[in-house]
Amino acid sequence: MLNGSINYRAYSVRVFMRITCGGFAQTARMGKAVVQSKEDKLRRALAISFLFFFCSFAGWCIEKIWFQLAYGVNEDRGFLTLPLCPIYGGSLLVIRLLFGLPVKQGEGYPQNVVRLLIYGAGAALVATAAELLTGWIFDTAFDLRLWSYRGYPHQWRGYICLPMSVAWGGMIAAAMGLIWSPLERVLSKLPTRPFAVLNAGLWIMISLDFCVNLSALF
Repeated sequence: MLNGSINYRAYSVRVFMRITCGGFAQTARMGKAVVQSKEDKLRRALAISFLFFFCSFAGWCIEKIWFQLAYGVNEDRGFLTLPLCPIYGGSLLVIRLLFGLPVKQGEGYPQNVVRLLIYGAGAALVATAAELLTGWIFDTAFDLRLWSYRGYPHQWRGYICLPMSVAWGGMIAAAMGLIWSPLERVLSKLPTRPFAVLNAGLWIMISLDFCVNLSALF
């Protein structure tokens, strides 16, 4: 009887220890998963932030090349001293935050085509709103024309025009699917700390550049 009681107690202790240790291990795994999830979100946010600067630089290059080829003018495009046109990066950043990416994993025909058309329409609206707001603010507040669509069909006060709005929708949908999406996946794997320092440095630089150029208008 005593031996059986001792064995029962020993067995109970072993079961209790196994459950307790298993609970601690499960809690530790859950905590590690939460930390990893936060780390992944931070890396993705840093990747999206960096892509804002990448697209702003790409937009500046596109405008430089376009004006050189179309008009033979080597003109410094944009408002900033840095080689950036933030209206490009800002528009794509807003589109990424509002609509996500144009291609969804596992989505087949015709849902993928409908999604792409809706995405392009939304992108066109965002890009048109960005052009209208930016152009109007700089024109009315600082008497500065950054661009003009006068002479284009279906334009409004030179700020926006229908053919360019449609073109923006198609080009942005293609760029987000073919360029932004793969770059975001690659950049999301970079080490967090140095990538965060790089992003912070870029934001400081663009903020100082904007303030200096804005003060020169007064």
